[in-house]
Amino acid sequence: MMVTAAALLILCLTPDLEAAHVEELTEANFDSSVNEGRGTFWFVKFYAPWCGHCKRLAPRWEELAEALEGKVKVAKVDVSKEQWLQFQWDISGFPTLKLIADGKAYNFAGQRTVETMANFATSGYQASQPELLPSQQPLYIRGPKAMVRFMN
Repeated sequence: MMVTAAALLILCLTPDLEAAHVEELTEANFDSSVNEGRGTFWFVKFYAPWCGHCKRLAPRWEELAEALEGKVKVAKVDVSKEQWLQFQWDISGFPTLKLIADGKAYNFAGQRTVETMANFATSGYQASQPELLPSQQPLYIRGPKAMVRFMN
């Protein structure tokens, strides 16, 4: 019984090595880290901690980060804490998965398997229609968002 309790204690105190592969992005580090996907592509999950779909995706998102290590950065944004990023990126459903690559954003809409998401992040995104990054949107779209940000 002592050995089992000691082993359990060690497992509880050992840091989650898989979680280290997924980077947590915030308003403070998003732009400087992602850099519009130039040089390094970023696959970002915008999620809410209370969302059941997000909770079910979490283990596969960790596996994806491990599978893409050295190829594509895998990150997550908790929109319950980062409302400005949610607003800026027009996130209305959870989870929303976006690949940011070479100054464009691509929405992922396929099956949420590690294999399918990895394929999308490395080459499959090219078959998708890119969208403008928030910083590239016309002033009539960015302006009202900036005003809301200023008023808050």
